[in-house]
Amino acid sequence: MKQKYKDCAAIDIGSRKIFVAILGKDGFKTYDATTVDFHLVADDLLQAGVKEVAMEATGVYWMGLYDILEQRGLHSILVKAGDAKQLPGRDKTDGEDCQWLCELFSKGLLRNSVIPQANIRELRQYIRLRQDHIDMAAQHKQHIQKNLIMMNLRLPETISDITGVSGRKLIESILKGEREPEKLIQLCHTSILKKKEKLLKSLQGIYKTEYLFGLEQAYEGWLFYQQQIVACDKKINEW
Repeated sequence: MKQKYKDCAAIDIGSRKIFVAILGKDGFKTYDATTVDFHLVADDLLQAGVKEVAMEATGVYWMGLYDILEQRGLHSILVKAGDAKQLPGRDKTDGEDCQWLCELFSKGLLRNSVIPQANIRELRQYIRLRQDHIDMAAQHKQHIQKNLIMMNLRLPETISDITGVSGRKLIESILKGEREPEKLIQLCHTSILKKKEKLLKSLQGIYKTEYLFGLEQAYEGWLFYQQQIVACDKKINEW
């Protein structure tokens, strides 16, 4: 097959080592997976006249090297490991994947994954991080409900959102030591007071030390991730 790319190279990325093969050169070169070595890779590729680089997508290990190559003016594409492995022609041996990738890349046989521009990748990172915080907050909310049930405070069955205004006031008051249902119920929104009799019964709890500790830990965890979400919102709005 004709070569589509002549001045090209391929990189196989691992957690500790990366392997680089340059078209037309025998063998491959090994580097450590450090920022210093990433710059050495860029130096060597530029010195060899490389213009196009294929990188194997491995977890998030590729991201740091991709950023550096991009900053140094090298055009890089990200390819799926499965694409190379499905093509016949060689047996896999450790450290030689990059040579096989380079051969396939030079002939245009590897598909490029869509990588957005740097500014879009930045925004995407904030959005993904925000979603991670939402997911973690949801887990802590489940722990809040679990500890309330162990205390036999049936609030999740009485209040639609235990982390809403009324639910948070009740939890904070309980954690401060309040135990009287009549006093606790005064913290609730008027719409919830329509269920006053049921709520009074729900607030008769079993206040064991370990359950209170679990409730406090879960609630503080939930609050922490609310702050993280707000911080991400700020970065997104600034963007």
